[in-house]
Amino acid sequence: MTVAVKPTDRIEYGDFQTPETLAARVMEVIVRKGVKYRTAIEPTCGVGNILYAAADHLPGIQSALGIEINPVYAAHALARQSAVPVQVETANFFNLDLAALTHSLPQPYIFVGNPPWVTSAAIGQLGGRNLPQKTNAAGLSGLDALTGKSNFDISEWIMRRMLEIVAGTDNACAMLIKSSVARKVIAYAAKTGLAVKNFELYSIDAAREFGVSVSACLFFFRGASSAGTMSYDYTTYDNLEGKSPTQNFYIDGYFVTDHQSYRETQKYSMSTRGEWRSGIKHDAAKVMELRCLDNNLITATGDTLDIESDLVYPFLKSSDIAKGNLIPRLYTIVTQHFIGEDTNFIKKTYPHTWSYLEQHRQVFDMRKSSIYRGKPTFSIFGVGDYSFAPYKIAISGLYKTLHFTLLEPLDGKPVMVDDTCYILSFFDRIAALIHLCAFQHPVSGNFFRSRIQWDEKRPVKKDILDSFDVISFIRDYKEEIAITAQQYGVTRSEFDFWYSRQLPDRLF
Repeated sequence: MTVAVKPTDRIEYGDFQTPETLAARVMEVIVRKGVKYRTAIEPTCGVGNILYAAADHLPGIQSALGIEINPVYAAHALARQSAVPVQVETANFFNLDLAALTHSLPQPYIFVGNPPWVTSAAIGQLGGRNLPQKTNAAGLSGLDALTGKSNFDISEWIMRRMLEIVAGTDNACAMLIKSSVARKVIAYAAKTGLAVKNFELYSIDAAREFGVSVSACLFFFRGASSAGTMSYDYTTYDNLEGKSPTQNFYIDGYFVTDHQSYRETQKYSMSTRGEWRSGIKHDAAKVMELRCLDNNLITATGDTLDIESDLVYPFLKSSDIAKGNLIPRLYTIVTQHFIGEDTNFIKKTYPHTWSYLEQHRQVFDMRKSSIYRGKPTFSIFGVGDYSFAPYKIAISGLYKTLHFTLLEPLDGKPVMVDDTCYILSFFDRIAALIHLCAFQHPVSGNFFRSRIQWDEKRPVKKDILDSFDVISFIRDYKEEIAITAQQYGVTRSEFDFWYSRQLPDRLF
């Protein structure tokens, strides 16, 4: 059954109705498990395509329960016919006592469905309210609690509830979700010691089925009688037919794709020290990002801009870093030297820049992110002393490639990067080059590749970068790195002098 979906509903509710053909294929996967479930439950059932596929195709099903916040969808679902009784509740799942609702249903039961493919930030930008009560479940602090790390997928919250209800029972769960969310759910189960087992991810073609470019899967797991010696490893399959299984491991808080490489490089793992930093975040690209043509700064609207040059810096984006395009095609205005700095100095010292920013004040005032709330006028984030260091090792967080590169000053100014990149900052060029050689070494590449999940939207993550003990690695591979560094113009005496200091004053 198809129902017209408004664009705002797609954002507000993560509304991607499941095609009936896909729903039927999902049931085939569950049937192959050989377990006869007596009740099918769908927490966000929409028009009911998955719910009715379960009711009609799963052997042993005696009843089905759907929950749907949208009354139009709920009415469509309730009007459909099935061989078994189907109940549809019009309710907000986030306010529902699901454990109480399912208590009297015939067991074992299986949760099925396609929970919202939308993030809390996307709903907030729309002004929507279809959110669970906000908590800092990950225990984040400082800037992490304000920016990207506190943003979460609505489906992740729903899946955590499924875990908690299924744990320690004979019940199960089979949901269509993003693959990155599935891994977060497994990590949550491991950290909390929930009694669940048999994690399986069956890849689906989200572009074909839903028209979205994201890695997605059918995520299946069962409850277990006790946590005991639970394993939170999981199996992935290339498709719903269950072909080409690959075993993946959850070790020391990481999802490991290459067990051997992980073990061989495990000695270089360490607690994160926060040395890698993300780049500039301003959320006002059409104002802050400029082109340079014939030594003139050009705005997004094509106008020539006459402002002071002191706050204008060469600027690279993720695509530039990933592809090795290190001649900046853009420049950016950097309004602060550190987060929270009073920006009134611009008005006094750089009046033309201030006038330009004032002309576009509305763009800054319309920024939705809470990080700007209560901050000085024209505030930015991802800025500090490290931003102005002359040398940086940079890597894109977005691209599916492990490409470390060195950024050097341009026309006497440090090069800035956007907030989808990560940088390691240096005042000493020799130290920067030696570290670059270490990060480009094949063994350090194995360290990162065994821990990175390349199908995620931002596969290269700060915590993985920070976890690499580069100093210990340089000590172990001293001779190889010294030879490689010579190709960058670092003499052996320069290398030995740097090495003799053991822990150079290199990072922020």
